Amino acid sequence: MASQKKGKRSTKKTNSTRSRSTTAGSRSSSSGSRSSSAKTTSTRSNSTRSYSARKSSASKAETPKKKKSPLKICLLLAGACALAILVLNLIVILYPMGDIIKAEEAKEKGEFDCIMILGCGLWDNEPSPMLQGRLDVGIALYKDGVCDKLLMSGDHSRPDYNEVMAMKMYAVNHGVPADDIYLDHAGYSTYESMKRAERIYGVKKMIVVTQRYHMYRALYDAKLAEIEAYGVCDTTSYNGQLARDAREVLARCKDFFVSMFQPNAKEMGDPISLDGYGNDTDDLYYYDESDFLEGGDPT
Repeated sequence: MASQKKGKRSTKKTNSTRSRSTTAGSRSSSSGSRSSSAKTTSTRSNSTRSYSARKSSASKAETPKKKKSPLKICLLLAGACALAILVLNLIVILYPMGDIIKAEEAKEKGEFDCIMILGCGLWDNEPSPMLQGRLDVGIALYKDGVCDKLLMSGDHSRPDYNEVMAMKMYAVNHGVPADDIYLDHAGYSTYESMKRAERIYGVKKMIVVTQRYHMYRALYDAKLAEIEAYGVCDTTSYNGQLARDAREVLARCKDFFVSMFQPNAKEMGDPISLDGYGNDTDDLYYYDESDFLEGGDPT
């Protein structure tokens, strides 16, 4: 009996041990299964990420970069040009602004070599209204004793167009002695008038007469030509000022660069003294007569 009980107990222990072993194995198997499942999930996740990355790269590679439209490029260039024009105009305007004076202040600036009157066109071989305005201001300065020499600078590039002689005759008819009026026949542009005043006529200090819109550029060109220049403006209003203002915007840009390099005027020549006689400058032509006439003097 004792022997049988022991056998039963032994059998129970064995069965219990097996049961525990089976449970442990089951747990181990379950743990392995979970680990395997986690690895599988991780692999799938990595695979998904890798696929997404490849897809994204492929999408970027397939999508071309957007090019700027021609309209945007044109607008950017236009904006840059407008800014450059604005800056250049401000330089030309602001640099000589303090030297634009009133007629009554001119005597306070000391002695001058001459009063320069800049040409601006003829109507039927007579000074245009704007040119008459400039001449009236210059003649008034002369009569007020600011300076006893007038330098008329304008265009005499053709035999049938003598701007400076028309200016001289206007001044003579208004009481200025002819010998006090000197003619610069090759003042084809504002820059050339200033360059010739310094190189040909030896001007170091002068009064410039023109309208205000033009005065800034005239004084700027004079100062870069190393002339001490002061401006007295004709303040009369004239028709067509908007068009002249628009033209002047571009002219200031042109003279900014031209004055930077200081080239000679188109026509140069021998020095002319302002201590001589103004009438000696009446017939200084700066064109080739053979281009217009066959023999004889131009008329």
